[in-house]
Amino acid sequence: MTDSRYEELATVWAAARAIGSLGSATIEDLREHAAGYISPSFSLRPGARCVDLGSGVGVPGVLLAMLHPETAWRLLDANERRCEIAGRAVRAVGLDDRVDVVHGRADDFAREPLWRSAHDLVVARLFGPPSEVAECGIPLLAEQGSLVVSASEDTTMAWLSADLSPLAAAVIEQWETNSGAYIRVQRTAGTIADRLPRRQAARRRDPLF
Repeated sequence: MTDSRYEELATVWAAARAIGSLGSATIEDLREHAAGYISPSFSLRPGARCVDLGSGVGVPGVLLAMLHPETAWRLLDANERRCEIAGRAVRAVGLDDRVDVVHGRADDFAREPLWRSAHDLVVARLFGPPSEVAECGIPLLAEQGSLVVSASEDTTMAWLSADLSPLAAAVIEQWETNSGAYIRVQRTAGTIADRLPRRQAARRRDPLF
């Protein structure tokens, strides 16, 4: 890894580690994990519009934006402090022209006309349980867009057994790399009910799956 921008990221994200917003993984480890979100079976078109859901300090969104220089990104997180660090990361690697850091709730933005059904890719690393990731992430996708999540053994089982028809989506792929396991959900033809996503209390009281 010879790109000097990764050294800049290491410096910015050292502050995140100091406040407990990022684990101990090295920049190289984080980069390899981020690269795994794009499987060999699909690619991002030039100009693809992407969202990192619950991006925190910018992982994996900043890294994916670096790896795919013809894409545009929104890094969405509800924590203002983490958004500040993500903004510093974006500026440190010179991505201001195509990466926006957005402070807010996913269930609010998924209802906004400029966000809903407007993206080619949504990624999620630590946003929450699968039912919440699905309910908040899939409404952001345009038809044929993909939601890609980092998955554990337990969450993989949850995704594979989920009925995603209320969200006009279906699991179409799973894969593993040396850095982790991933699930890809694709938005299909059909309409998502206007009531989705619900507020967090309702989602947790009555999960979709």
